[in-house]
Amino acid sequence: MIPRFERKETFIVVGLGKDFIFSEPNVIPVLWNDFLRQKHQIEQQLDKAFYGVCYGPKDKETFAEKFHYTAAVRVSDDTPVPGGMERISIEAQEYAVFTHKGRLTGLQNTCNFIWKTWLPKSGFEPADAPDFELYRANEAQCPMDTDEGETEIYVPILREMASSSVLG
Repeated sequence: MIPRFERKETFIVVGLGKDFIFSEPNVIPVLWNDFLRQKHQIEQQLDKAFYGVCYGPKDKETFAEKFHYTAAVRVSDDTPVPGGMERISIEAQEYAVFTHKGRLTGLQNTCNFIWKTWLPKSGFEPADAPDFELYRANEAQCPMDTDEGETEIYVPILREMASSSVLG
């Protein structure tokens, strides 16, 4: 699995977020179901894509145990935040972008490969920024329960930390 590299400019998302613990059963699909039932409350959605934004707690020592995850949509800067939801500004950043193909039940395997195999060998350092999953609105690319689904995983990186031999 070889990533492509992409710079994204600052953008804003609004959605439902919750803290999770790695050792507990994966209940992120429950968060997504709640979000999909409430997303109509979000005004000024800029496109039909969905974002799964993940970031560690402020206390970096606990990141190995827990993380914060937000199911969201991209919005304009002045979009009001509905009650119970949160607004996240994802700052301009360079990313290594991986494409997970297939059912979302295998997404954890792809993430494990990225964080435990690719990143340590890549020569890159992760940037202190959220990573995110991008689920495109096109039904051919974003069916949640089919083998044909594709999800892009954006991993924030610090390019200056990498040697030029790992860029391809």
